[in-house]
Amino acid sequence: MQPLEWPVKRKLTYLSVIFAALFVIVFSVYFIFSYQKPTCFDGIQNQGELGIDCGGECLQLCPFEVREPIVHWSRAFEVSPGIYSAVAFLENPNFNSSTEKVSYRFRLLDSFGAVLSEAGGEISIPNSRNAVVFEPNIRTDGRVARTDFIFLEEVVWYKDESVQPDIMVGRKNLTAEDSAPRLDVQLENVSIFNIDRLEVAALVFDGNKNAIGASRTFIDDFRTGARESFVFTWPRPFEVQEFVCENPVDLMLVFDRSGSMVFDNWDLDNPEPLNSAKRAALGFLEKLFSNVRVGLVSFATEASLDISLVGDPASAKDAVDKISVKAETPDEVWTQETNIAEGLELALFELERSQNEKAVVLFTDGVPTHPKMTGQPDYPIYLAKEISLAIKDVGAVMFVVGLGQEQIDEDFLREIAHSPEYYFGATNSSDLFPVFSSLAEKICKEAPTVVEIITREVDNS
Repeated sequence: MQPLEWPVKRKLTYLSVIFAALFVIVFSVYFIFSYQKPTCFDGIQNQGELGIDCGGECLQLCPFEVREPIVHWSRAFEVSPGIYSAVAFLENPNFNSSTEKVSYRFRLLDSFGAVLSEAGGEISIPNSRNAVVFEPNIRTDGRVARTDFIFLEEVVWYKDESVQPDIMVGRKNLTAEDSAPRLDVQLENVSIFNIDRLEVAALVFDGNKNAIGASRTFIDDFRTGARESFVFTWPRPFEVQEFVCENPVDLMLVFDRSGSMVFDNWDLDNPEPLNSAKRAALGFLEKLFSNVRVGLVSFATEASLDISLVGDPASAKDAVDKISVKAETPDEVWTQETNIAEGLELALFELERSQNEKAVVLFTDGVPTHPKMTGQPDYPIYLAKEISLAIKDVGAVMFVVGLGQEQIDEDFLREIAHSPEYYFGATNSSDLFPVFSSLAEKICKEAPTVVEIITREVDNS
C-alpha cells in the first residue's frame, strides 16, 4: 500500500477538525436548549435522592422515612340541641418535619353506625408538636354516639427545622363546672419573634382522662413579650365521669395502734376504738380523688412502714384493714406505748423523695410516751415537735386527728399540725367518720377536670 500523499492527509485533517467543531456546536446547542439541571420536581431519582423527588437534597421526605400522624382521639361535643363541635387530637411522631395543608373529614354517627353529618377542611401539622383539629357548628338530626376522623389524602411530610413559638401558659382557672363552665387563661409570648396568628385550643378532661369539653379561639398580632388574657365558656355542665385532684398529691397516713386503742372494750379480737378508727380511715380513702398516692405508717412503741406510697387504692385500704394492736394478752397491751415521733419520721422519709404536693394525716388517741431519755420526761413530745417541723420544711401539709378528751393534749396536737385549724378533734369514735370525711376534701383540691392548652401558629390568610 502506497503512503498517502500529503495533500490527502491534509484534507483528512481538515475534515476531522470540521466534524469535531460541528459535534461541539451541535452538542452545545442541545445542552443549552435540552439539558435540565436535576431538581426535586423532575420526576427522576437523581442528585442523591432517596426516592423520586424525595429525601436527600429534597425538602419532601420519602414515605419510608416518616410515620403517619397519630389520631389519639376524636369526639363531638354538643354545644346546643342538634349543634356539635367535632374535635380530633393529633400527634406528629416525626422529628423536625411538618405538613402542608392536608384535607380531612369528620363523620358523626349514631348508635347504629348511621352517618348523621359530615364536615371537613384542611390543616397543617407543625413539627414536633401536637395539634388539635376543631370543626364547629355541625348540625345533626340525631344523637351522636361516635365520631370518626380521617385524612382524605396521603399525608406528605417536609423537612422543617424552624423554631416553633414558645408560648407560656400563665394561668388556667376553671370555675362553675357544674353549671356553666368558664375557663380564664393567660398566655405570654416568650418567643423572640412576633406571631401573626395563633390558634389556642382548650381541652378539658375528667379523672379518667376522657375529653369532656373543648373550645378554640385565635390571637392576632401576638407580639413578643406580650400577654393575652381570654375566656372560654360552655353553655352546659361537663359530663364528668370521675373527679381528680388538680395536682398530684402524695399522702402519708400515720396511724396510732398503741395499747389504748383497745381501752373501750378490752376485746383483743374486736378492739375498740381501733376498729371504728380503721373504718373511718377506710371511708376517708374511699373519698380521695384520683391523682393521689397513699402510704401508711402505724405506730405503738415502735413504728412500721406498712405500705410505701402507692397509687392503688385497694392496696392502701388493705394495709389499713390489717392494722392491729401487737398484743395477745391484756398485760401486753400495757407495754404498747405511743411513739408519734418515729411514726412521723418514717412518713418524712417517704415524702422527702416526692416531687408532688405532700400531706401527712396523723391519727392518735394519746400523747407521746416514747422514746424515753433519762432525765428528760418531755423528750417524746420534744422529738415529735422537731420531726413535725422537718415535715413542714419539705413542704408537706400536716393534718392531725385527735380522739378523746382527757387522754390527749390538744395544745400539743395543734402545735404539730400545719397550723391550729389543721387539727381536728373527735370526742368519741363515732365522731371520726365526719372528721375523716372532711379531711378528704381539704387534702385534695377537688377538680373534676384537667385542662390542657394547645397552641399552633397558623396562616393569617
